[in-house]
Amino acid sequence: METPHTQVTFWGHYDTLATQLLTQYGLATLALPVPPMDASGIARTREVCTSFDVLMLDSYDTQQSYIDGLKHSTCRLALIDDDQRRDLSGADMVICFRVGSENLDYGARHQLLGPTYLPVKPELYALRNHNLALEENRPIEQILVFLSGGSIGTKHLQSVLQALDFPGMQVSYLAPSELPFMASSRAKYIPFTPAIESVYAQSDFVISGGGLTKYECAYAGITNACLSLTDLQDQDTREMAAQGFTLDLGPADSAELSRLRRQIHEFISDPRALSAQRRAFASKLDAEGPRRVAQALSIL
Repeated sequence: METPHTQVTFWGHYDTLATQLLTQYGLATLALPVPPMDASGIARTREVCTSFDVLMLDSYDTQQSYIDGLKHSTCRLALIDDDQRRDLSGADMVICFRVGSENLDYGARHQLLGPTYLPVKPELYALRNHNLALEENRPIEQILVFLSGGSIGTKHLQSVLQALDFPGMQVSYLAPSELPFMASSRAKYIPFTPAIESVYAQSDFVISGGGLTKYECAYAGITNACLSLTDLQDQDTREMAAQGFTLDLGPADSAELSRLRRQIHEFISDPRALSAQRRAFASKLDAEGPRRVAQALSIL
């Protein structure tokens, strides 16, 4: 998203994986303490932002008082949102790439709404082109399970892996660490990596926890299913499934092993269902989301 005339700088608390990504892309970071995202942090944020033209916020920790205190400052305010919990009217830009968000109204000066504005890693563009050029009805041979990096996903991981005990199928799972109860399983453990596209490239079918992964898979042309971990993810998954972008496995808390196994097996064994999802990726999503977001920010 960076152009020869645009300097992008990151300011926040980043784990090892995020730090590796920032280094990989040569992006600068501010070596300054991050203030609280509430009323007490407004003055310090305003002070730092005098050196920048646009401040983009992307955090569930952002408080309404913090947002209100940064509106109408010399630094234009952009926010990434997905749940409409906060009043973002008066902001210079709001980005919400969720399916079905196209008809929302945040009251912001500029609104980039819907998957048309999905920002993804540049490497996924090449993977998308590769996958969409393959046969639509190709069979599923390698399954990846990536529910989340948190404790909620880990809680349900064993049940999902047990549901995938299909003869001849190669199954892998992405997690912060190898799970003890899978030591004797045929499922292969894959540690977290900043090169997530390399993991996706080895997968024909991905089961996610209903978050960003399902959007990345749809963009990259990978058939997928979602076992939603939260109420918000469940709502989003239903919207995605209605557009043909994913298979909805329902909320994780109400999942039942035999039903999971049946749903997944029926889908991956049905060439017509696989072809329909792949056609939806090609016909309803394009590859220009990152460019549109970058262009909109550059003229904000």
